[in-house]
Amino acid sequence: MHRQCSRLLAILLLTAIPTVVFGQEAEFASSPGIASDHVAYDLVRDLTTAFGPRPAGSAAEAAAAKWGSEKMKALGFQSVTIEHFPLLRWSPGETRVELLGNVAQRLVATPLGGLVAGPPVEAPVVLFESYDTFLKSDPADVHGRIVAILEPVRRATDGNGYIALAPARTRGPGEALAKGAVGFVIRSLGTHEDNVANSGASVTLPSPFPAFALSPAAADQIKRAAALGPVNMRLESMAAWAGVGTSQNVVGTIPGSDPNAAPIIIGAHIDSWEQGTGAIDDGFGIAAVTTAATRILRSGKTPRHTIHLVWFGAEEVSQPGALRDFVGARAFTERHQAQVKRALVAAESDWGGGRVTRVTLPPTMSDDLVDRVRQNLHPLGIPVDVGNPGPGVAEIGVLAAAGAPLLRLHQDATGLFDVHHTPNDVLSRVDPASLEQNVTVWEQVISAVADVH
Repeated sequence: MHRQCSRLLAILLLTAIPTVVFGQEAEFASSPGIASDHVAYDLVRDLTTAFGPRPAGSAAEAAAAKWGSEKMKALGFQSVTIEHFPLLRWSPGETRVELLGNVAQRLVATPLGGLVAGPPVEAPVVLFESYDTFLKSDPADVHGRIVAILEPVRRATDGNGYIALAPARTRGPGEALAKGAVGFVIRSLGTHEDNVANSGASVTLPSPFPAFALSPAAADQIKRAAALGPVNMRLESMAAWAGVGTSQNVVGTIPGSDPNAAPIIIGAHIDSWEQGTGAIDDGFGIAAVTTAATRILRSGKTPRHTIHLVWFGAEEVSQPGALRDFVGARAFTERHQAQVKRALVAAESDWGGGRVTRVTLPPTMSDDLVDRVRQNLHPLGIPVDVGNPGPGVAEIGVLAAAGAPLLRLHQDATGLFDVHHTPNDVLSRVDPASLEQNVTVWEQVISAVADVH
């Protein structure tokens, strides 16, 4: 409790008091190019500065949620609540991954989320240029070895290079264990070439199994070492479950004028990985949807449809059993089943910090509503289509499975996986102009859908 109070005091000081930098008094203010209300940039700045990394179930995530609830109230949202739910906390612990023998050296790596590493392992390495080649491999070639998947992620505007390779991280360790491997390493699911590793979740396993994401530079190093002769590695990590904990969703509401009209649910997630400060994933999304909703609140107009704003907790972490992923979204859906099932639309911002490039409306939308959205977005040059939102939805997919039609604002993901789940996911990576464009598009879309007048 003392730590949470200290964090809240810190954020108040950050936002209220001028800062002296190298003898000059300077406002702790938004960067150039930010809209005059600068709510969006202030949100992501304050979230990442005061609370840093926010792993699911951590004290930092809880403190950020409490701050978020107070922020929603201050901005004018009604019926603001913090909704707690249980989960198993996971910790990456300390990690050491290294090559042995004549090429002995330590490599940059991070354990895959949701897995228990077990005791250290030393074994020969079997390399695969692609995940598909590994899946087709003979178990005899894998048994007793450490599997290394070296396939790089293809850079793509829509992020589909990441989506195509994500099963290698989520299911690869389990496939390796089933083939008799004693460990698993994979080139990070990132489009950068830096010597930093991208975190990420895997499907939990019934027994300890060491599995890691390597930095792209480390993966290249292993490949070069293999050209010199057989490669052996040592994998050591304290990655493990850290006991039962609590996470939370923060929910605020803009009441609609028609209590019988189907509600609108928009959101983003407040948690992050241990690396970086979650500025892009997903502080950017928190700032975009919250600011858009705030502008609707401040417009002096009333939406016909009630708008629910959700800051989801525990998006990143895997869980054993039936609740494998998106724990916060599952808790929200269970608690608000009736609202989710009758929702007009559900939408999230969780695809990085790029500009919105197009909008996809669900087939359930009326022609009049589609025309209204197109009219609002025409001056911004944003095309609107109707159909399936496509791959890459996260928490909101849970709501869709429960019956909520999905609305998607597609973003340019060209640079997302340069920082995604890495130590480089920090405030300096947020482009203020891109953030403002996201806020504007979100405001125009939700205003049209909610029938604000």
